[in-house]
Amino acid sequence: MEKLSLGEDFPLGIELSFVEVKSSPVGGLGLYALKDLNIGDVALTESPFLSVRGIEWENLSSALSPSSPSSKRIIEAVAALPAEHSKLFWTFGQAPTYGDTPNAPGIFWTNCIATQPDEEQGAWCMYEHISRLNHSCVPNVQWTYNIKSGLLSVRGFRGVRQGQELLVSYHPEDSDSEGEEGGPGRWQEEDETTGGYLK
Repeated sequence: MEKLSLGEDFPLGIELSFVEVKSSPVGGLGLYALKDLNIGDVALTESPFLSVRGIEWENLSSALSPSSPSSKRIIEAVAALPAEHSKLFWTFGQAPTYGDTPNAPGIFWTNCIATQPDEEQGAWCMYEHISRLNHSCVPNVQWTYNIKSGLLSVRGFRGVRQGQELLVSYHPEDSDSEGEEGGPGRWQEEDETTGGYLK
């Protein structure tokens, strides 16, 4: 598999990349296509730099409390990161919902992705680049998770032009919509044998 680096600061789990990170008009940073992408084309495949298992979204008050079970697990996981991964973690933004002062649970819940949302063994993960994808109700990419390899991929859902920002739907229910506002949902399981997708 072709390997392309997005920079020397954080040489983490990139397997395949045709994206770059730049400021986004949507907010903060975003991912931009380095080439035209057709439907199904892979823009980026990546492994997580942080995975937290055995937690679930409780409620906002629990997420805001450093003593809640989920917050404790997140804080412990972030504290255990290697230095370069810890440095990367604290570069991510935090939604205003979680307070003005950056904190580990706030940054984590703002940027994490549930790799297997319907499975108890699934993990909540953060990725150096994929976690920077911004939301759109009319997404042009979707992400797919390969259970065997543990890799997450970003694939074209609509035609994407070189230089265009990649946008994903954060709402799984979008996958049930068929109109222009509909999308592929934020997650699908990838069948490594066929290269297809399993709902």
